Amino acid sequence: MINYHAAEFIPQGDTVGIANRTVSLPEEEHSHNFTDIILIKKGEGRQIIDGKVYDYAPGSLFFIDRLVPHAFEPSGRTEYIEIILIPDFFENDDERSATRRLFYTDDEYQPSVTMNADEVVDLTALIEILAHENARRAGDYRTVMRLCFKLIMLNVARALERMRSELANRDPEYILSVVLEYVDKHFTENISQEELAARFRYNSAYFSRMFKKHRGENLSDYITKKRIDYAADLLLTTELSAEQISERVGYKSKPQFYNTFTRYTGKTPRQYRIDNK
Repeated sequence: MINYHAAEFIPQGDTVGIANRTVSLPEEEHSHNFTDIILIKKGEGRQIIDGKVYDYAPGSLFFIDRLVPHAFEPSGRTEYIEIILIPDFFENDDERSATRRLFYTDDEYQPSVTMNADEVVDLTALIEILAHENARRAGDYRTVMRLCFKLIMLNVARALERMRSELANRDPEYILSVVLEYVDKHFTENISQEELAARFRYNSAYFSRMFKKHRGENLSDYITKKRIDYAADLLLTTELSAEQISERVGYKSKPQFYNTFTRYTGKTPRQYRIDNK
């Protein structure tokens, strides 16, 4: 995996870089020795950060910490603003830690924030001021830039609080409908309860209780049923081998697929195909 260094993107001696970028093709997984903040302006796709998948759209903001592996998977053309920060940008460790704490909840890394239209306007204006100060370099511009960045993070913190407040006031049935819609699109991928809870800003244990209360089953059981139903359909409608189907529905272990399929259907994949075709 490639690990990029700040010197490849910003001039030597600089502590921050701001750029408007465009990407249309997937980028391979990589990491870097600087902190990266990305605000999506146009386009949709996925960010895979530390092994977890995050859909993005205009207004999505990502905080990619140092040495965290990640990859872009755009669905067509994506335009975004990127802020590159090296550790020396911050005045001290406390200032750097305060920024990171916004994106770590109970020691869990949660790098995604969804900004609404007004928040995007305010944030973009502050980023433009930050870029202007970095380019002009008049007087004590580094102090001005740090103050501007604090305002940027205050706006992000307000967006996080708004998101949490909106989630807290929503009907659990509505939240579950959004969760199920997401799971139905991604059940063949490596998604977990912890990832979904983080995505919707819930404590993992509370999310688990809420899901079981309103669905009558555990999330893992729901995902397993989706996978087995899909596998059964592929057995009857394609000539794919059981091993190929195992991979397509989300199982990396062939024995695990065979055991799970047999437990749910009472038949091995081969026997199921013979009996029902």
